[in-house]
Amino acid sequence: MKWITNLKIGARLLLGFSIMILLMVVISLSGLRSTRNIQRNLDEIFRLRLPSIDYLIEADRDLQQLLVAERSMIFSDAQSDVFKELVQEYETKLKRSEECWEKYRALASTSEERAVIPKYEKAREEWKAISRKLVEGRKEDTREGRRLAIDLSLGAAKKAFEEMRSYLNELQGINLNNARQAHLAASATYRATVSTLLTIAGIGLLVGLFLMWTIGRGVTKPLRTVIQGLTQGAGQVSSASGQISQASQQVAQGASQQASGIEEASSSLEEIASMTKQNANNAEQANTLM
Repeated sequence: MKWITNLKIGARLLLGFSIMILLMVVISLSGLRSTRNIQRNLDEIFRLRLPSIDYLIEADRDLQQLLVAERSMIFSDAQSDVFKELVQEYETKLKRSEECWEKYRALASTSEERAVIPKYEKAREEWKAISRKLVEGRKEDTREGRRLAIDLSLGAAKKAFEEMRSYLNELQGINLNNARQAHLAASATYRATVSTLLTIAGIGLLVGLFLMWTIGRGVTKPLRTVIQGLTQGAGQVSSASGQISQASQQVAQGASQQASGIEEASSSLEEIASMTKQNANNAEQANTLM
């Protein structure tokens, strides 16, 4: 790590901001990728699996109601209005069941579903042929037609109907399993995203603390050196100021002494002048006397 401590302050700041930007980019990309995965799993659940299960359940429900109408025909008067209503309900439920199936088939997307779909359609055509035969025999309103309807309802029609429904149940199970797998995948993506974000946040915290320490140390150490230099310079200036003050005092004392000497010399000169004047007076008096 010596190379970091040898970097200049600007280079350290640039390195620190670059690392933080890189971590932010990694966090953003990781969050975006995880969000897309979760969104894809949710779309699969809510746009494919749940509607597929709903269509399959509706198709199965219509077939069950159709079966009730079919068996009710056996014991109804073929000339009555009830019989006609049962036939109408039979046709309506058959049509609705086929419509629900076509809607589901448009959503089927996995290989498992595509493998079961032909089996169901084959079983449905076989059952439909038997069921149509049963209804037509009952419409004839003969003893033989009723006997045939009862035999088919309890025999071949029942077997074909159960086989057809078993494929519907299998498809429902496949879609439920796919929805469960999508939910597990979304949960796993969420946990992985949380772990990744916490890890990157921890790394970012450690890097930030390290850079703060190195940058702070790089800034405070030169400042400490500058402060020490300024302190030493201030001490030297203070010492020089003391010396100058002491010299000034000495100069002041010398000037005072010189002033005192000048004053004494001036006093002596005044005495000499007085004496000279006295001598002049004396000389003038002597001149007068002479």
